[in-house]
Amino acid sequence: MDSYREKAETLSRQFGISPTDAMKALEACDGDIIDSVSLLECQGIIKRTSATFNTDRRTESTGGSSYGEARHVNYDPSSEADHSFSGFNEKAAGLFRKSIEYKLAVFKGEKNIVELPLLIVIVLALAVFWLTLMLLAVGLLAGCRYEISADQ
Repeated sequence: MDSYREKAETLSRQFGISPTDAMKALEACDGDIIDSVSLLECQGIIKRTSATFNTDRRTESTGGSSYGEARHVNYDPSSEADHSFSGFNEKAAGLFRKSIEYKLAVFKGEKNIVELPLLIVIVLALAVFWLTLMLLAVGLLAGCRYEISADQ
């Protein structure tokens, strides 16, 4: 039970909550601090704006007893959780835009035979891979050259 009190004091001090709330959460989570913090966040007792995590444990010996010294790192979960999906959407939209901006041009000598958006080439390559591969190979054997360039 002393370890529960120590953990409750730590939670109380770190998150600015009452020791009673910390003790109740620890008892509900069988003494697991991380689960207790999560429970307190779900109950709205602790705000999800920031948390402190121990990332480095070093042991030092002082008078026959060893203790862990932890380095604390502040972490803001809202900065990652709220922006992770929108960041993916932005990158996917950017990739889609670039696949339309860039063109695959097929030249025979100096004459431009065909120019296709890279998106079309990728879709064709995925849909009919072997046919696309054979067409590219036949084009090379026929003296064609391929060039990928952006719209100007």
